[in-house]
Amino acid sequence: MEGDENSVGKTLGKDKKEKLTYIPLSKADLDSIANLVKTSIGYDPKRGDDVSVSNFQFNTSSTTHQNLSPARKVASMLNNYLGPFEPLLKYLFLAIVLFIFYKKPF
Repeated sequence: MEGDENSVGKTLGKDKKEKLTYIPLSKADLDSIANLVKTSIGYDPKRGDDVSVSNFQFNTSSTTHQNLSPARKVASMLNNYLGPFEPLLKYLFLAIVLFIFYKKPF
C-alpha cells in the first residue's frame, strides 16, 4: 500500500482538465488497513468488537472541484457557515436598525 502510485488515477478530459478516476483498493490493502485499525484500537473479539473496512467511491460530480473565483469561494463559505443563522441575523439586524433610529435622545 505504501508508495503505491496506482491508488489514484488521473486522466485528461476533452477540455484538457485533469479528472480523477476511481481505482478500488485490493483485498490485501483492505486487510492491511483493518489490521492496522485493530492494532490501534486494542481489538478484542471477546468484548464483541467489530472492524469493517470497505471500498466506496465518492461523488465527484460536485461543484467543489471546479475552479471558482475568489468571490464565489467567499460567498460559498459565508452561505455554508452563516446560512443556518440567516433568519436570526435578519431579526438582529432589524432590531439594531430600529434601536438606532428610534432611541430617545438623552
